[in-house]
Amino acid sequence: MLSSYNPSVTTEFLDRLASQLKIGKSAAGRRAVERILDVMKKDYESGKYQSPADAEREFRQLVEREEIGK
Repeated sequence: MLSSYNPSVTTEFLDRLASQLKIGKSAAGRRAVERILDVMKKDYESGKYQSPADAEREFRQLVEREEIGK
């Protein structure tokens, strides 16, 4: 169930995580992290995740899947 939008929701933690995840990656890997970041921000803002920890976990998993798929 999606919760209602909360205007005080901040996605800065996702920006910081994206910066960390880009370290040591190729240009294509960094672009993939940026694409995933855009989706994660929208999903987080829409209330898809119960907590920042849930969003971080999903972000890391998506980046790992992207790396394995290449």
